Amino acid sequence: MRLFFRLSLVLALLLACCQPREPASSALSVTGRGGELRVLIPGDPRTFDPNTPGNEIGQVLAPSLYSALVTLDTDGRLLPDLAESWEMRDGGRTYTFHLRKGVFWHDGRPFGSGDVRFTLERLKNQPSISHEAVRRISRIETPDDRTVELRLDEPWAPFLSTLAWGGTYILPRHLSSTEGKPGKPVGTGPFRFGEHVRGERIVLEASPRFHRPGPFLDRVIFLVTPDSSRAAEQLLRGEADHTVTRIPLDLVPRLERAPGLRVLTGPSSARIFCAFNLRRPPLGDVRLREAVNRGIDRGDLVRQA
Repeated sequence: MRLFFRLSLVLALLLACCQPREPASSALSVTGRGGELRVLIPGDPRTFDPNTPGNEIGQVLAPSLYSALVTLDTDGRLLPDLAESWEMRDGGRTYTFHLRKGVFWHDGRPFGSGDVRFTLERLKNQPSISHEAVRRISRIETPDDRTVELRLDEPWAPFLSTLAWGGTYILPRHLSSTEGKPGKPVGTGPFRFGEHVRGERIVLEASPRFHRPGPFLDRVIFLVTPDSSRAAEQLLRGEADHTVTRIPLDLVPRLERAPGLRVLTGPSSARIFCAFNLRRPPLGDVRLREAVNRGIDRGDLVRQA
């Protein structure tokens, strides 16, 4: 879907402050600090592991809790994150990342190149969102605590942008022994974990040691609201500031007329897909799936989206 709408009293605040993706110079234009943002989400995350496939709500939370080597701004341009700079050589086969100094995990432990190596080796050995990028890495070198060198089997132009897209959030090596066990997620992002009441809310608190400008809020509260009509009512009553839960299209005009609310529509890089349950006949028959594929009017799909 190429168009999407976002409903919020403070949408600009969410994009620029809760999950900072702008260079420091842009962040300086933000005035004020403090307060909280209430965001409606359609469900609980399957896990707080930000790199796990099929974990859409976890991916909504990930940029607030975690950081990656590189990231994207709201226009899709590549920006430094945990890596303050990088260079490419050998015709696109080798990437050297120079990591920021003074970065700490939310539990107070220092971040270093060993965490990057641990994360990428882990991703190479299990299903992940970033499979297309990490499967091309043939060697990972960490000559010192501030340097990571990645060697690819062959040049691949989208390598950096794929790392930045998602699914390569860096995880703490010192907590590898607790992997898969219940516990608080620990990242290097702008917010640290506060609490999770399943089916009700997730609270993230501002990290005092974030390595980039911000965050400019004290906390973000994600309210679990699977009912789309209820989500619209919460916005209208002032009980929420922003929604990830999709609002029924027939309620959008009402929201547009509501004082204090803004409905913004713009281009999106979101991907919507239809997945078949192959365990249910006749969906397991490839001929049926091919027939459905051939029956889709792609031109009409593009026009309607």
